[in-house]
Amino acid sequence: RPEGVDTLRRNMDFLRGLRRGREIRVEWPDGRVEHRHIHAVDWEHPGRNDFLVVNQLRVKGPQNDRRPDIVVFINGLPVVLFELKNPWAEKPTVGHALNQIAHYRNDIPQIFDYSAFCVVSDGVTTLHGMHDAPEEWYAPWKSLDGEKVAFKMYSDMAASVGDPKLRETLLGLANEEAKHKLRFELEYDDEVLNQN
Repeated sequence: RPEGVDTLRRNMDFLRGLRRGREIRVEWPDGRVEHRHIHAVDWEHPGRNDFLVVNQLRVKGPQNDRRPDIVVFINGLPVVLFELKNPWAEKPTVGHALNQIAHYRNDIPQIFDYSAFCVVSDGVTTLHGMHDAPEEWYAPWKSLDGEKVAFKMYSDMAASVGDPKLRETLLGLANEEAKHKLRFELEYDDEVLNQN
């Protein structure tokens, strides 16, 4: 489990390890001890990673259980959370999906210890961003393959998670979101330290 006193710090620790890797101690049966640097994700070769997409995963919280719409596991880690609103509902909005993310932050914060980013969609507008970011910091999701703009995002995104190009896109976004989050948090920490 990532280290930290709260979800924000655990998430930063996870993202740091996701990008940079971790040192582990290996003890062999013959008594040898070895230290190895490992990476949880192979950024260079997306096909070498295991992707598992789970619909309506039940997550137990201290008081309430929640079921995020879609959680994408990469090598066993719940790295991407999708919250999708029904496009045929009377008035679906991305705001409703973001509101649901806020409920998750309150009710099942542990899901965000390992989260690289979230995707929210109302069937027309699809955005991606960090779980703790306000709406204005969520960016439009414009492509499934990283090359051409897609217009039917809701059905295309849900149906194409198994597509290798989408895997590359998810990995690329996870890597970029982690880098930006770490940069922001480190700059914030430096500002706070310099003010004291």
